[in-house]
Amino acid sequence: MNNLYQRLNMSEIYKVTNAKITKSKNGYTIFNLELNNQIWASKLAPIRKLEKKYNRLYQIYEKEQSLSSLIGIFITTSLKKDNYGIKFSSVSHYNSLEEFEELLDKSEKKAFSTDMPIYNFLKSQKYPINADGSITLKNPYDYFNIKDDGGTTICYPNKLRLDELTLENIKEIYYHFYDKKYIDTGSPDRDCKYKLTFIAIVENCKKYHKYKTKTLSDTNSNVIRVGDKLHKEHIKYLNFLKRI
Repeated sequence: MNNLYQRLNMSEIYKVTNAKITKSKNGYTIFNLELNNQIWASKLAPIRKLEKKYNRLYQIYEKEQSLSSLIGIFITTSLKKDNYGIKFSSVSHYNSLEEFEELLDKSEKKAFSTDMPIYNFLKSQKYPINADGSITLKNPYDYFNIKDDGGTTICYPNKLRLDELTLENIKEIYYHFYDKKYIDTGSPDRDCKYKLTFIAIVENCKKYHKYKTKTLSDTNSNVIRVGDKLHKEHIKYLNFLKRI
């Protein structure tokens, strides 16, 4: 129970162990979820028509007239305590473990990041912590380690070679080859620049309406991602750093 209270206001993964629908004194519908067999958390159901239309939790309730289909599912949400008890926020992931497994399967064994707090969840499940603070996933995904970086879970291959981009050399590569490097887009309404993310060096491009009055799109495309082969000049530079 104490651990659950310590995580209030943080986005975490919880197992729904029970669910019920109640009514307030004013007749409003209240969603109630029991989490981790420990505590009940509640949330006022949407009232406005538009909110009902786009609220997935309400859509489940409207279809089933209950939330019992969530029992046994691991959801991602945050909790907040007020004078009336524990409230849960919007559910950001309705089947967190299944969604994370899908990310693993689609990763092509290359690094990726997610806002799902998988690291904290596995830590709470007593997964062994490596010397560097990372956690190694279990078979068949044991080629991946995960770390938490300010609320973002970073998942990366744990057996990378010297000629591949790693979490250890990504900053050296970025600041020497890409930082502040000019990209000619050939258009006054399109700006591109290199950026460093948790697991990749990307080309960030913004497309504007005429004379940059409005941003029409803002996209990132990978230049090189952790797990990708380094270019020859990258390897030459890293070898130079080792010698000095």
